[in-house]
Amino acid sequence: MRYQVLISTYPVNQFYTGWDHLTREHFQKAMIAISEVLGGFDIWSKTDGKSLRCGFKSVSKKTGKHLFHISLKADTFQLGLNYSKCIEGDEFLKSGEWEKDQSRNQFRTYFNWAGKDHGKELSELITVLSLGQNKELFKSNLPDIDISTIPTDYENYNSLVSKLGGVKSFIHDYLNCSEETKRAFCEIIFQSRTESLDCFATNPVKGFDIRLGRKELDSIRGGRVFAKFYPGSNGIRYEIRFVDGVTLSNSKDSGRPKGDIDAKAILEFNKYYSDEFKGKFTVERAPYWPSDYNDNSSISSDELEQSSKDCSMPTLSLNQILFGPPGTGKTYNTIEKAVLAAEPSFEWNGNRELLKSKYNELVVENRIRFVTFHQSYGYEEFVEGLSVNVEDGQPNYFVKDGKFKKIVQQATESFESEEQTKNYVLLIDEINRGNISKIFGELITLIEESKRKGKGEFIELDLPYSGEKFSVPTNLILIGTMNTADRSLAVMDTALRRRFDFTEMMPDSSVLKPKSTDSAFEIDLVKLLDTMNARIEYLLDREHTLGHAFFMPVVELVDKNEPEEAFTELKKVFQNKVLPLLQEYFFDDWQKIRLVLGDNQKKGENAVFVTSQSVDTKALFGAEDINQFGDSESKFTLSEQEESVWNNIEAYKGIYEVVS
Repeated sequence: MRYQVLISTYPVNQFYTGWDHLTREHFQKAMIAISEVLGGFDIWSKTDGKSLRCGFKSVSKKTGKHLFHISLKADTFQLGLNYSKCIEGDEFLKSGEWEKDQSRNQFRTYFNWAGKDHGKELSELITVLSLGQNKELFKSNLPDIDISTIPTDYENYNSLVSKLGGVKSFIHDYLNCSEETKRAFCEIIFQSRTESLDCFATNPVKGFDIRLGRKELDSIRGGRVFAKFYPGSNGIRYEIRFVDGVTLSNSKDSGRPKGDIDAKAILEFNKYYSDEFKGKFTVERAPYWPSDYNDNSSISSDELEQSSKDCSMPTLSLNQILFGPPGTGKTYNTIEKAVLAAEPSFEWNGNRELLKSKYNELVVENRIRFVTFHQSYGYEEFVEGLSVNVEDGQPNYFVKDGKFKKIVQQATESFESEEQTKNYVLLIDEINRGNISKIFGELITLIEESKRKGKGEFIELDLPYSGEKFSVPTNLILIGTMNTADRSLAVMDTALRRRFDFTEMMPDSSVLKPKSTDSAFEIDLVKLLDTMNARIEYLLDREHTLGHAFFMPVVELVDKNEPEEAFTELKKVFQNKVLPLLQEYFFDDWQKIRLVLGDNQKKGENAVFVTSQSVDTKALFGAEDINQFGDSESKFTLSEQEESVWNNIEAYKGIYEVVS
């Protein structure tokens, strides 16, 4: 568990993911081997963000007594020894070199290995650490901690997680923090209990945004906030809001004390605890935990153990794309996904009208917005750009906000409010038609889940026109749709593939089966679609198959026991949907279209949609052989919409009966 925490915590996590498999194995082996010799040791990061100090360190002190160190590189790591703390074993140090201590102007303070032969270098370090005299020195390096000052619950960091029940996203980030951060955070939280401060959580969509202050059990929002905690690059950050008897504003220059959770933060909190807060916002009861606000939110020991093993909580994907051939229900499913993303607790129980009503309601509230990408769509329309109007004959230029910026601003306002956070959804139709670099620009990085506001690696940029600070919060969900049969497109931008989760939506013929077996409708729609798609997939590919959604209006009429109306609708589907798509798919190659429709096997001209007549090339061009490329010497004709074949049930049944 401790190793998993180490590799997922700053600064190790920014290097570890780039190492090859062998280097990762060496790193794990080194940590385990050294732990076996020392019986455990503290690890803290140096301020340069590129190295670790390992040894013994008290949370209450800024510096520790480090025995060895680890330098982190892009492709490897290097071990180093603090020889002033390990005075035996000089003769075993062979594979590296001594580093001069500039402050003391002397050598023989640090010995550094090159990181080339991990096995040999680790062996030398283990040998020195194992020597008897060095081990005796280690005992004197143990920090002098007054156990009586540590609350009972503080002895087990994970016990705090059960107190913060229901905030599942907190568990994920908390368990990935360094041991130092956990210790400091626990000390601050338990100390706040002696100050009678409630501990409560805001909407878990924000990540773990946990607050100290006043909040009653039946209150939707907190009464007063003393301080809050949120994810940061080093684990957990804090922000104190109540200073010198005043609640500071949210403006950039308000001067709210803030920073990373560490030993210094403990002193900072002790500095700002005051009787003024308790005097203004009195309470005559024991302070509450987050688990007190929801009886069902407490976490069992089994759940906690599983969380420790696997710090991954199932969450809603913030960026997702539905892709598939035409007519597979992408738009249909987008409505459901958008509503449930905006309102996760909404229940519609299969009532499509209720779902659409909720969708329209959210659109009116601007919590769901819709945009379609195309080749000429750009950053200025999507994010922001300069626009002009004329006043008194003079042009007046101003920055005009795009749909993306507008919905991000709304989502951010909700994200930063004291009230329950609301989710916002941006639907992007035909997302692969647009030039992603041109539309998103530098903001493509901001939509990554780990870079969102509310996450540990969140990024904020300056917009080019307005100069405003801009970041994307975690309560904004992006849902795109993509038609895989669009042959006008080049290979999809890799920026999308890397940042979006893809959900494939292929034709599902099972939905075309009538509810009643007593229907008078004679055509088997399931066999009809499956047969045509099997032929298309063989002649072309699966991305150009026909979607089941084209035939859904027919099924609805069949289920209403209206066979004549259903057949009329089927005729329209073939004339207005199926045949035009086949023409596009096969570039008007009518020979292949005939194969898809089974016209080449049908008996009787009245059952054939595309007729074929031989062409007398000699009569047209003389005796010379003009068929140099083996082209078909036939003329193909699509039946006119008024012709009887469209009203012939056998013409449709013949598509699949010839292979039955």
